Amino acid sequence: MARQLKLAKTRVILFDESGHIVDKGTKVSARAAGDWFKQLVDQLNISVVFFGIPHFEKVLDSNEQLRYRCGAVMRFNPYGWSALDEQRQFAACVITYAKFFEKGGIRFTFDLEPLIRNCYLLSGGLVGIVNEFMVRLAKDLDRNKGQEISFEQCAITAKKIQIAVASEHVPFAEANVPSVKLQAVHSAVLDEAHVRHRKTH
Repeated sequence: MARQLKLAKTRVILFDESGHIVDKGTKVSARAAGDWFKQLVDQLNISVVFFGIPHFEKVLDSNEQLRYRCGAVMRFNPYGWSALDEQRQFAACVITYAKFFEKGGIRFTFDLEPLIRNCYLLSGGLVGIVNEFMVRLAKDLDRNKGQEISFEQCAITAKKIQIAVASEHVPFAEANVPSVKLQAVHSAVLDEAHVRHRKTH
């Protein structure tokens, strides 16, 4: 592999889903994996970018030599509902999708607030899942302009995608989803990703 990378004059390698290296049941220890990455960086004189933090941090924690060669860990956690600025940023994402529909002559027949809250309920703050929902919603609609999207249609579409985490809280079952339910789903998403919860005041 090293020879091929040198022949290709590779300067940067991106490792996606790198957290799987330290999943339960893997045969390579976290420290051994760290040694391998350290050799890769040193021998080939290339930059390596790891995606899959924070689970991958086990490799950094177990191998100080690799850790000292790394830049600072950057965290891109799902939007948190309890932080007002992140709540607004998540809402802006959902509103952007609604505007895309409007440009195509399709409008939601209910207020944006229930749409935002229910999108958060199905995603736990993960915008990728909101995207999956919106794409599926567009596919479920006829292509005729002037069409409307009802709350009931959103409920049907929500059942067709993989939501963030299994929960007793069903998306689009109620318009005014309490914040406590949204925070519970967000916590479950963080737990599943092994992310330490931030303290909120």
